Amino acid sequence: MRRQGVSKVRRIVLCAGALLSIAAGPWPQADTNPQPLPGDLLLPMPCGGQMAFRAVQVPSTGILSDQRITLGGLDKQVGFKEYQHAGYIAGGFTAPGHAAARVYYLGKYDVTRLQFAAFGPTCPTPDDQSRMPQTGVTWTEAAAFADTYTAWLIAHAKELAADRKSALPMEAGQPGFLRLPTEEEWEYAARGGSSVSDADFAAPLPPMKDGLEKYAWYSATESSNGHLQPIGLLRPNPLGLFDMLGDVRQFALAPFRLNHLSRLGGDAGGYVVRGTDYLTPAEQVRSAARDEFVPFDARGARRAPTVGFRLAIAAPSLPDLQRLRQVQAAWAALPDSSEGTLAEPPQSDPVKEADTLAAAVDDPALKRRLESLGVVIAANIKTRDEQRDRAARAGLELVSWLGVRMHKDAVRVLAQQHVALLGKGVQDPAEAKLIEQRRAELGGVIDAYRDLLHGLYVDYPAAVRDAQAAALRDELAQRQKPDQAAAVAQAMADIAALRRDGDLTKQAIERQVRAQACAGPDGRTLWQDACKLPAP
Repeated sequence: MRRQGVSKVRRIVLCAGALLSIAAGPWPQADTNPQPLPGDLLLPMPCGGQMAFRAVQVPSTGILSDQRITLGGLDKQVGFKEYQHAGYIAGGFTAPGHAAARVYYLGKYDVTRLQFAAFGPTCPTPDDQSRMPQTGVTWTEAAAFADTYTAWLIAHAKELAADRKSALPMEAGQPGFLRLPTEEEWEYAARGGSSVSDADFAAPLPPMKDGLEKYAWYSATESSNGHLQPIGLLRPNPLGLFDMLGDVRQFALAPFRLNHLSRLGGDAGGYVVRGTDYLTPAEQVRSAARDEFVPFDARGARRAPTVGFRLAIAAPSLPDLQRLRQVQAAWAALPDSSEGTLAEPPQSDPVKEADTLAAAVDDPALKRRLESLGVVIAANIKTRDEQRDRAARAGLELVSWLGVRMHKDAVRVLAQQHVALLGKGVQDPAEAKLIEQRRAELGGVIDAYRDLLHGLYVDYPAAVRDAQAAALRDELAQRQKPDQAAAVAQAMADIAALRRDGDLTKQAIERQVRAQACAGPDGRTLWQDACKLPAP
């Protein structure tokens, strides 16, 4: 009886929503999509409303393809909940015109008070509070809002089918559905997804060209000043998403789990809230931010003025029989990862595993074959390690070459600034344009340096990097390339800084190479006036 009652209430709400959507005029664009961007998906709501979404592309090579990403950060003070660990992300929808990518959709803004009220018994009237994020809701209410909204969209599917730009996305003939985003979906989007370089993705914050205050609300007089702010007043992140960091924390789909260094633990607790809010100090704003939201306390269901939510649009993993067969075929083609058959669990060292298997059998012929297999495995591991060492060394040599190139480009910038100071001055448009061109060239080299540096940090153990760096420095010294040998040492210092701080910004590297150029003999004599200019 209770289930029938809930269904009846939902039918009444949907019918009321249908009538209200016809009777009411459209909401002002400023209340639904204050900063329109190309590619926005605008889904209708009751009462003439809308909700904006952005497609988030994920590289894909097949039906079971996903991307391994690094989530979390390196701050050990909050390591118990946020320390770095691997995650996996994929898009559920086929990306139109992008064979090598799939997409999911994420709300462009936090759900607002006006949007949350659209499914009430009467249509809300837009006012000066309409653009405020909806806060003070429980996780269950946020999830129920997504369900009700999905049901309304499906009920109006025929009306919306004529306008593809406002229709619920489909996959293999099945409609998508709205829900809270997973932690992986939220953090992948908050960091900038595939729209940013690997180094920028791994940084504590996505690229913010003009400073944090232009992109996120935090607790300071130049920012939120301790007050909740309307959606869409600041600049978007690289994916066109607004207020991913700051203003309100946002509910995620999964339960909260503590961090066990390289993974999340099995201790499922309350609900997860991601991001930071308008009361967070600027130095604590970060993409890795996650906290537990305990759903109940002594007074009952918890509600927080700093917690809101945004919705994701997901697709069924198995929308039809054809997809099911495609997945079965793709799964069958995966490498066999079956468990061992002995009581002793499989070991991480395959050579020891082969020895364990050999010791467990009585057949002399099978024992010899297993022992021979151990020898083959050991030889293959040695070959693999040698290939890894060569790859690490090649990466270090390339990053050292980029370090030398950065120094030369920094010298070119200083020399051009020196010419400008001697001639018409830095205000001359032609000289200023040339200086910016030189800086842009330097910036391109720095971008490549940061990405390669990040790859060396992530892909190789410290012992491998240290050994190959020492060998490479000796070799470069013998080849009489002291500049490149020094660049290897600098790269290793930069990797140490990356490990310590979690980021090595483009601006920091540019200041570093400029300071090194100015500290040399030429900097003290040839372009000393340019070196007196403020660093960028």
